[in-house]
Amino acid sequence: MTSEKATADYDTLIEEIKNQTPDEKAKMLVGFMSGAISSDTEQNFKDFWRAKTVLMELFKEKLDPIVRATVWDEFNRLCKEARLMQDHIDKEASFEIEQIEKALAAIEQEMAHLDERAEKVEGVEIPRFPKNKQALGDRFSRLRKKLHLLDSACDRLVALRDEIIKMQVRISRKNGLLNRLSKVGDVAFPERKALGSEMSEMFEKMCEDFMQSNFAERAGLQLQSRVPLKVLVDEIKQMQRMAKQFRVSGPVWRKTREMLSKAWEVVNKEFDAKRKADEGMKAVFEANCQRLMDKIEALKVQTKKENFEKQVGELYAEVKRAQVGTTHQESLKKALEAKENAFYDQVKSGIEQEDQQIKNRAKKREEQIEQLVKEIEAAHKGMKKQPLEALDETLVGFDEVINQINPILDEEILYMSELNGLIEHYLELSEDEENSALNYRMDRKKYRTYLKSLLSRLKEAGKSCGLDLEKMFVYQEIYAEEKKRFDGLDS
Repeated sequence: MTSEKATADYDTLIEEIKNQTPDEKAKMLVGFMSGAISSDTEQNFKDFWRAKTVLMELFKEKLDPIVRATVWDEFNRLCKEARLMQDHIDKEASFEIEQIEKALAAIEQEMAHLDERAEKVEGVEIPRFPKNKQALGDRFSRLRKKLHLLDSACDRLVALRDEIIKMQVRISRKNGLLNRLSKVGDVAFPERKALGSEMSEMFEKMCEDFMQSNFAERAGLQLQSRVPLKVLVDEIKQMQRMAKQFRVSGPVWRKTREMLSKAWEVVNKEFDAKRKADEGMKAVFEANCQRLMDKIEALKVQTKKENFEKQVGELYAEVKRAQVGTTHQESLKKALEAKENAFYDQVKSGIEQEDQQIKNRAKKREEQIEQLVKEIEAAHKGMKKQPLEALDETLVGFDEVINQINPILDEEILYMSELNGLIEHYLELSEDEENSALNYRMDRKKYRTYLKSLLSRLKEAGKSCGLDLEKMFVYQEIYAEEKKRFDGLDS
């Protein structure tokens, strides 16, 4: 039994019992009360308690004792059953009420920190604004995100209201929830309306500025801007799309739609006029296009980068100034882009080849150093078996290879100890054999100079290691060893 049906039945019942005897009235009222909380229908406790009040007054009148006893017993049973049912329904609804209260609390928290939450909103579609209107775009973005949150909150409030109305709970609890919901709605709905009005004004002002900048009223709307027609068409289309995203009001929608429609008609007329003029200049356009295309084809790719870029820049400027059609201009630009791509592909290929050559030279140098290290180590191991002349030739050969490679300090460290050992052994032999031909470049004086230079280089290298402690310790260790060798020359 719905609420409207139950109310109608209650009103009908009151009319019917007016002309009945008190006994009949009591029977009809208790029967109505039984039907109001029947499990076969929706319980209507409101009409049940209204009928109970009328029946209580009726018990004060004179009734047949048997009827009074029967009706009283039934009355007491129904009242107890109604209270039990009411308590059961309240318990079942307690979880639902708790969830509704949590949802309301979340919306209240959202309204209290609306600006902060709006900054973190993602996934909202924002139209792209021109650079000269970036400030307007930033403002719209903030308002749009804020409106997105308000839309969500308002939709949830409406859904919660419908859910509360349908709930079978005591009227006091229902009214409490509805009052709390109304307070939140009194903040959310007016705020959303104000944002919608503000965005409508923004969009209207943007459309008016567009019309004033590009069109003038002189015997009808006429184009006064030098902006390319294609750009104007794109702007008109973009503003028509923005009208949906700005959430503009009805009057603003009609006004801006009329403005943009007029602008569209004027731009189309200009397009038609330009198209007719282009058809009359077709032969001139073709000749100019062919002349520029020949220049582009004659552009050499095998030239210096600075010269090539200068020639391409000049050609781009000439294409822009040239008296050619739109399609011709596009084909010329594509031809220039193809030339640029071919040039930069060639530059890239040359860089790759140069990189490969550098890698090959580095690999060859590494192999030479490795081979030199192996040969010096082998000579150092067998140096005592070599006579002075053979050792002299060995050192001269190493000297020629080293001069050819010109190793850096880190590479020199790899064979330094063994080579210096060979040189020291050579100097010892040359002192013992007076008739020896000292043709090796490092006699004792030159060797001393070499070690002094080496120590200086090791010292500077150790200082330049920075935070690379491991490398610094290596240099210090080698420095100590070579310093000891240097000090031992005069002993």
